[in-house]
Amino acid sequence: MRKYKLYFLFAGIFFLSAGIIISFLSETASVLGFVLALVGGLALGGVLIFSLYQNQGFWGMRSTEAGTNALISTGAVILILAVINYLGINYSWRVDLTENQLFTLSPQSRELVSNLDEPLKVYVFDSPANPNDRTLLEDYQSNNGLFEYEFVNPQVRFSLAQEFGVQRQGDVYIERGGQRQLVQTVSPNSRLTEIALTNAIATIQRTEQPMVYILQGHGEPTLEEGENSFSQAVASLTEKSYVVQGLNLTSTPLVPPNADVLMVSSGTRELLEGEVRAIERFVNNGGSLLVMYDAQSPSSLNRLFAQWGIVLHDGLIVDGSGTGDVFGLGPSVTFVVDYGNHPITRNFDNGISIFPFARAILTTEEENITPTPLLLTNPQTWAESNLTQDTIEFNPEEDLPGPLNVGVALLRENPEAPSQGDIQPPDETIIEEETPEEENQTFPEDLSQGDLPQPPAINEPNPVPIQENNIPELPPETRMVVMGNSTFATNGWFSQQLNSDVWFNSIAWLSGADESALSISPKLPSNRRLNIESFHVILTSWLALLIIPGLGFATAILIWWKRSR
Repeated sequence: MRKYKLYFLFAGIFFLSAGIIISFLSETASVLGFVLALVGGLALGGVLIFSLYQNQGFWGMRSTEAGTNALISTGAVILILAVINYLGINYSWRVDLTENQLFTLSPQSRELVSNLDEPLKVYVFDSPANPNDRTLLEDYQSNNGLFEYEFVNPQVRFSLAQEFGVQRQGDVYIERGGQRQLVQTVSPNSRLTEIALTNAIATIQRTEQPMVYILQGHGEPTLEEGENSFSQAVASLTEKSYVVQGLNLTSTPLVPPNADVLMVSSGTRELLEGEVRAIERFVNNGGSLLVMYDAQSPSSLNRLFAQWGIVLHDGLIVDGSGTGDVFGLGPSVTFVVDYGNHPITRNFDNGISIFPFARAILTTEEENITPTPLLLTNPQTWAESNLTQDTIEFNPEEDLPGPLNVGVALLRENPEAPSQGDIQPPDETIIEEETPEEENQTFPEDLSQGDLPQPPAINEPNPVPIQENNIPELPPETRMVVMGNSTFATNGWFSQQLNSDVWFNSIAWLSGADESALSISPKLPSNRRLNIESFHVILTSWLALLIIPGLGFATAILIWWKRSR
């Protein structure tokens, strides 16, 4: 019987191995491999059962119990490790301890990828594949299976590189729905960044480029490079495929009809009455307006603000908490960590935004207008009305106590445009024309000495009936954002904390962008390089190479000498 048991053992091992090998080599499920593996398993099982029955006393031995316990423990450890590895691969969890969360996708990136409705693929024409680039692309792919990526060797797949128009090794392209766009060119010193890839995803999904006009000509910050400039803010919009142009209403009597957003900021001179009327007409026709006025800067839009229930407080916001003194900025710089419930400030949490020389924005109730506070100061702030005194302190009789609102978003519901059947024809009125003799008549008895005669009245032409195409088609709603500060968006302040996000999200919301694009932008690593003098470099070298090793060597000799005595 033992002879047959040995035959069954070898046969079981053979059939089981053959079945496993055939199943692995076959591209599809192999019935033959499954049958052979089943036969081999049954043969080995029969041999095992027969051996256990034949050696019943074997299981009562102490050595058998110890060996069985060791085998079970080893199997349990292997099983636990396998489960841990499986969970780690399929349900990974990481902790990012860097200052700017450099290895974690920002909410903006995650939402953009999560909302993909069709496949999007990134081609990296670089070889060999960089591990950092691969990790970043895997993070994007983990948020949506429609996001794909591929590393391509342009020297091997030359036809694909030529199809994309690759100019140099390291070009990164993005493709969606037949559209292709260059993201950036990577190199050993410049790897693929989240901000470049996120901007490319947002750009390739946009069907048209929003047009932003920034009012100029009154001493506002310029759009070109300079100290008092919006150049960094403009560059950030351009990178996201916005078109930004300056606008001077003295050369262009009206706001261009293709304007998606008009921005008016603090200047040194007031607007002309004709410019004010042009801005009012733009808003009344459904245009989106961003107004940013620093404290004590001239405001020419009070008539428009009154219609929208906006009041600009003239005082300067002073922070009495001492936060500005800690950072060496003084009490005139306002730190905001409390934000309103609005798409512009969504996901800001307790992040910091900084507003120097800000003023408070007050709101009143107006029909069909919904105001939402955006930027709220801490309770230890107040709006100082008297800046001529030597010591600035809160005066409850004159000053406005905090918390104060530095920014507000407003939404106005527009009435539906009347249909052609609702338009009533104008009344036919007869306007008598004056004769030339009547036009030239004057009445000296009605004029006192020194008075000048009034110009003759000019008859208006007969009114033209209103046609349907003469009525401007209003959007369902009109949007406006008013901020009590413009300095936060100028060079130097723009890159601080969440200032750039406040700026971009305001523009994006006014332009009607998808709310998934309104979030915190990807951050670049902070520069933590130490700039030390040459003396400190020499001292550090001596400490590392001679002084510290010498002290250790001297200590060892001293210990050896004491023990040898």
